[in-house]
Amino acid sequence: METTEITVVGMGYVGMATAMALARHMPNVTCIGEAHPSGSQKDTRSTALFPDSITLLRNLGVWQNLESVCRPLRGIRLIDETRTLFRAPEVTFRADECGMDALALNVPNAALHEALTARIAQTPNIECAAGGAVIDIAYAKDTIHVRLENGSCIQTRNLVAADGRNSLARAAAGIGVKSWSYNQVAIACALTHTAPHHDISTEFHRPAGPLTIVPGPSSDPHHTSHLVWIETPQDAQWIGTLDNDAFCSCLEERLQGLLGMIKTAGPRGLFPIKGQTARTFAARNTFLVGEAAHVIPPIGAQGMNLGFRDVTGLGAALSGNTTTKDAMALYNEDRRNDVWMRTTAVDLLNRSLTTPYWPAQALRGVGLHALNSVPALKRALIQAGFGN
Repeated sequence: METTEITVVGMGYVGMATAMALARHMPNVTCIGEAHPSGSQKDTRSTALFPDSITLLRNLGVWQNLESVCRPLRGIRLIDETRTLFRAPEVTFRADECGMDALALNVPNAALHEALTARIAQTPNIECAAGGAVIDIAYAKDTIHVRLENGSCIQTRNLVAADGRNSLARAAAGIGVKSWSYNQVAIACALTHTAPHHDISTEFHRPAGPLTIVPGPSSDPHHTSHLVWIETPQDAQWIGTLDNDAFCSCLEERLQGLLGMIKTAGPRGLFPIKGQTARTFAARNTFLVGEAAHVIPPIGAQGMNLGFRDVTGLGAALSGNTTTKDAMALYNEDRRNDVWMRTTAVDLLNRSLTTPYWPAQALRGVGLHALNSVPALKRALIQAGFGN
């Protein structure tokens, strides 16, 4: 049986990008996973992609198929609705404060999936293995044996785990995770509304968690947005049972007229908010990317962008003449600090909204006051947060 150099387990957004990035440095890359994951073409959500994610997709030959469907995010507005003693000022981060045209570009998930799928099919040195899902992974001295549903087996020297938060590949490599949960559920859907959003994303910081409106790409882009509304599990379940008119009315009240009248709301998804980080990002010739490596709350659009940063880091670690041992060390070093910094920032922001303790509330208020009054500090945060 022939042994391949590297195999990517998982064909989601990050898995496909990983395979294409590795194919630029390696003669053959094997992928395992469905080319069209169930429901992916019906995904009505969108993702705000940061500049470094766009650079990656452009280098992979994917971005040119997305330019016509994306929407610029020119600013992020934070409104404190926590009703605490230490209420923070309203703060808006604008792209032009850093000489940028946009902080991010919002792309429909379905279009992103379609562009990745089309491009991976055009890459000659990527082989997509038939045989169904992975059912077992075993480690020998110099190879990793990956067994599929139909009984076939792939031998590979290196493995990339891109198979999600419940990763079989991660578990087979013996890599543990640190997991935590929040008493929160996110409600996500697309909206149409009568007032324009002016390409500004708005976050209402509320005691239950953020309520975020993101400019949405569509045929009527100024009046389409995407919603991520975080509530307690009890309130989220109640909101999830409302009919369309009652839901729109409830949301209008929470938005205080920001988007005028909410005309329509698309299918709603409810997602429990959890966090998870792998204890190491590479071991036993196995590299973790995407949600196999980290899961963070849907705040600040960090999730998929962090996965694409994994792809860039892995490509850099495996390029050149480095040994696998050296590549694992380089990748671990690159991802450890980046993931920790971004995960910690999102976690602290989220907990600062829900905590009843006044010192944490005061620290958050003071921090936002400083950002609002010190332009250099605000510019530094924009550049760090959006990956420039």
